[in-house]
Amino acid sequence: MFRKIILKLIQDPAGLFKVLLFRIKLFYKWFNAFYIQKNREVIERTHWYRNKGDDYLRLRYKLNEESIVFDVGGYLGNFSESILKKFDCKVFLFEPSLFFYKKCLKRFNNNRNISCFNYGLGILNGTFILSNDKEASSVKRKINQHEGEKVKIKKISEIVKELNVKSIDLMKINIEGGEYDLLTCLINENLITKINNIQVQFHSFVPNAEKKRENIINSLKKTHKNDWSYFFVWESWSLK
Repeated sequence: MFRKIILKLIQDPAGLFKVLLFRIKLFYKWFNAFYIQKNREVIERTHWYRNKGDDYLRLRYKLNEESIVFDVGGYLGNFSESILKKFDCKVFLFEPSLFFYKKCLKRFNNNRNISCFNYGLGILNGTFILSNDKEASSVKRKINQHEGEKVKIKKISEIVKELNVKSIDLMKINIEGGEYDLLTCLINENLITKINNIQVQFHSFVPNAEKKRENIINSLKKTHKNDWSYFFVWESWSLK
């Protein structure tokens, strides 16, 4: 490692200086948020990475080859692939962006256990504008017609009925702000009792996000128990 730094310094001292300066600024920003401002989101995210949550917690479920998983906000299909490799279960992947949907189709082309759908799940049927923010793409961010992609959102209750799904063993939700409407719909229509495990990432950029999250959690507590939670990072709920 030290040898590589010396070599880089000889070959491109200006470039190495820029990289080091960037990392110092990044560290200062994190240090200030974690230790000085004591920002809860930064603290929770730091704990999440230290505990290797992506590698362990997100896959810690009692599933098998008969289990049904809904990957809501499939993006590139990383979670679907990981959960499939571990449990060999049936996965329904929902990705509204045509670009990412095609990536998933190509990735799982020869896999009969993963079905990909080019629409998102929500509280109603409609066409919306999705922001172009890669994994953070959202229909909830303020954008205009020329800054995003037109995508389809379908009502969750209709899709569950259409797919003839009696119960869902795990629903992973990462839809950049749309989780509030989706979970509210599931709760109000009593579909929440058909979901054994819910893994959700709440997003704080939505107006009144903390209050909305609190309201949903209070409703979830009636049917589910919290297994683990990292504030505005990831949390998991299981049916009582």
